[in-house]
Amino acid sequence: MTENHCYIKFGESKLEEFLPVLDEYGTEAHAREVNRVKLAILQLSEGNREKLLYWTKTAKVDYRDPLAAQEPGSRSQEDGAKLQGEARRGEARRRI
Repeated sequence: MTENHCYIKFGESKLEEFLPVLDEYGTEAHAREVNRVKLAILQLSEGNREKLLYWTKTAKVDYRDPLAAQEPGSRSQEDGAKLQGEARRGEARRRI
């Protein structure tokens, strides 16, 4: 499944480059949701090898990180930016 997704999304040249890196996740007995995590890593990589390496390493530490980064959440980008701004202003007030 992951191989097909990689081929469709990035083509044959990336397939040969990306699969060995991607296959580093899921080799440990404690690895969870291997296919779902690999698909999230592929999507987050955006065809960039450095991003692929980063997200694969990240997943090996905590598989939930690429899953969370891939999920858009229930808030719009505008709502998220507004909440972040409010939090920053609150931090600035506490420092005074």
